[in-house]
Formats: sequence, C-alpha cells, structure tokens
Amino acid sequence: MTDDSSALLWNLPLALTVLLIMNHFGRPFEKFLTGYKIPLVMCLLGILVAFFGRGLRVLKSPIGLTLCWMLGWMAICVPFSFWKMGSARYIMNYAALWAVFLALIATAPRTLRDLKRIATAILIACSFYILVGLRWGAGQRLELSGTFGNSDDVALLAGFTIPFVVFFASQIRSFVLKACVLAVSSGFLIWTIGYTGTRAAIPALGCMFLVYLIRGSAVQRAALAALSVGAVLIAVTILPDTIIKRFATIFSAMNSERVYAESGSDEAMASVAQRSELLRDALRAGSDHVIVGVGPGQFVNYRFERIKGFNGLNKPYLPSHNTYLQFFSEEGLPGVILYVIFLAMIYRTVRRVRKLNAPGSHPDWNFGLQLAICLEAALIYFAACAAFMTCDQHPHQFAIAGLALGLERITRTRIQMFTSASRPAKPGLSAPGRSFAPAFSGPALAGHSMPPSPSRRVP
Repeated sequence: MTDDSSALLWNLPLALTVLLIMNHFGRPFEKFLTGYKIPLVMCLLGILVAFFGRGLRVLKSPIGLTLCWMLGWMAICVPFSFWKMGSARYIMNYAALWAVFLALIATAPRTLRDLKRIATAILIACSFYILVGLRWGAGQRLELSGTFGNSDDVALLAGFTIPFVVFFASQIRSFVLKACVLAVSSGFLIWTIGYTGTRAAIPALGCMFLVYLIRGSAVQRAALAALSVGAVLIAVTILPDTIIKRFATIFSAMNSERVYAESGSDEAMASVAQRSELLRDALRAGSDHVIVGVGPGQFVNYRFERIKGFNGLNKPYLPSHNTYLQFFSEEGLPGVILYVIFLAMIYRTVRRVRKLNAPGSHPDWNFGLQLAICLEAALIYFAACAAFMTCDQHPHQFAIAGLALGLERITRTRIQMFTSASRPAKPGLSAPGRSFAPAFSGPALAGHSMPPSPSRRVP
C-alpha cells in the first residue's frame, strides 16, 4: 500500500470528504448500487464527523458566519412560507448536506498534499459524470442522465472543471506534456459546453478566461488564447445549426418585440421568451413579499398556484433560472443580500490566500498560488452562471469555499513554520540547536520537508 493511500485510509474525515465529493459531483450511485441508501449513510457519517471533529470551527470564519446568518434568516421565513413543511425540509437539506460538506472540505485536509487529493477527487468526479452520462441526439442539445442531466447543469459542471485541469497541468514539468494536457482536456470540456447550447456559459467563460489573463502564467495565457480561437472555429464548423442559432439569440434577447414575434416558430426564441417570463415572475413574487419572500424553496410551487398565465391556467413548475432572483423571491431582500455576501466572503478568502502564497513566502508557494487562481476562476465562472441558472444548492460553491478555508489554514501554518526556521539562531546555540527539522514537524506539514517537496512545480 502506498503512503498516499494509507494516509487517506487513516484520515477518516479526509476519506469521507473524498467519498462525498464523488457522490455530490460524480453521482455514481444513480447508476450503480442503487437502492442501498449509500449516499444517505455517507451524509449521516459526514454529519457525525463534522460535529464531533473540527467542523464546527468553520462557523467562526466569515464564510461560516455568513452561512449561519443565511440559515437563520431562512428559519425566520418559514412561518410566512407558502408551504411551511417544504421550506423546513429545504433548510434541513441545506444545513445537513451543504453546510456539512463545506465544513468537511475545510477541516479534513492537514497538508498541501491532502488539498491536492481533494482537488483530484473533484476533477475525477466531474469527469466521471460527464463521460459516463454523455449522450445526445443529432442536432439536439447535449444532455446527461441523472441529477445534472439538464443541459445547463452540464455546461456548469464542464466549465467548473476547466480550472482544475489548468491547475493540474501547472504541476507538470514538461512543457510539451503540459500543453497537450491543456489542449486535449480543456478543449474537450469547451466542446462539451458548446454542444449544450447553454448561452450563459459564453459570458461565464469570458469572465473565467479574464481571470487567467490577469492572474495566470504566460503558458496559461497562451494556451487559453489558443483554445478560445479554436473553440470559435470549432463552433462555426461542427456545431449543428440549431445550437449556433441558439447562441445567436444572446444578441437578440434585448429586442423584446422580436423575441415575442419569433417565439412561436423558433425554439431558441421561445426559450428566451420563457426565461424573460420567469424573471418577471420571480421579481413579482419578491416584490409582493419583499421582506420574507414566499418561503425557502417555494418559488416553483408559488408560481404554479398563485401566478396565472394569460389564458388563466396555472403556469408550469419551473425555477426562475436566476439564482439571485430565486433567493429574492423565496427569502426576500435580506435573503439575496446574505447570499451575495456569502459569495463575496468566499472570493475575499480566495483573494487573501492568493496574496498569502506570494513568491518566496514558503517552500510550496507556487502550489498554493496555482490552487488559489484555480478557485478564483471556478468561483467567477459559477457566479456568472448563477445569473442565468438556478444553482442555489449546487455543490460547486461549497467545494470552493471549503478548499479556500483549508488552503488558508495550511498556508498560514507553512508561513509561520518557514519564518521560524529562517530566523537567525541565538548566540551560543550549538549546531544541533540550529537544525530546521523541529520547526517543520507537525501534522500541518506531513509529507513536506526541506528542501521543497516535489509538489512545488513551477509551470
């Protein structure tokens, strides 16, 4: 048994975190070993480990405090909910699944190598779901089977995976191999996004690429620029006409008269018209209940029962396709403000970690810096997609938050120990007293010693 696998087995919180990542992102038990309630058992174990372990410490961080305020405000909204039992169940899922998931990812890793294991699990789980569920019809949008089967969810998952591909490529020493991994893996994911026909992915990809243009290395900038040009050429040459027409509606969506005139005969325009109607309904629900909303998780039910169509019939069960308006309609103005603060606290933590991993701050600064850039790009992509999708309970945001908190904790320990070891010895100390070994011992640095470990791989 290798050191990595034995360390993973002996660290129960880390092993459980990896299993939960595979469950939440990869969804293997939707296809295999169904009916055995394995996800439920893992989630219950996660609650126990987070409660009796160090998971509660996360609640003291700005991210954890904001999440607690979100859950508290949701609880206040329950008595005024359109369906009280449904809202109570929504809050229980949010706390038991996603708050615990965040806490485990933030506290389970003890070393930078553990963080790498978690990032590897995310990459494998997302790739597994995309590759196993890949199916589409001729001229149709790419869809998958299972929880993330919707085309928009596929685009969100594929785009979220790109920064992790770039991160692992940055750890490869060989320039040729690094370029091949970036080209093949990122190219496939961009191709996947293109076949989904998800219009929200276009501005989201633009925001993510902008992060790499500002933060990334020269190799990353050149690779992503080449991929962008290649993606446009591929889109023009091999994408079906129906997909290209769907992307073209991005520029015509602002012309409401044209949208409604062509919505009866064009599927893409009909989709734009439906999205516009959903946004209006979400605004209406939030405006009518501006303080407490219609209840956590209840916009779909409220729209079906209370908002009638032009023909007087009930409208279909559809979410708002805008996470921010979804919060506004369900938890009122305080709810959406708290959610925006939650995302802002995640970004603030990622930004702080990126600055902590400045060149020369500790032996593995490059690893921490590349992971921080990865988290920043993934968060920007998610936040942009959230403006066009309903992803209030998607695991992506909680995984980013947990990794950011874990990286910050381990980085601070690395910097403190590196600084202590680098101080001049006091006069009179013997040679053994000046040894660096004691300063770099401890669980936070297991697997990392001086000189810098192999995980320090400069792209």
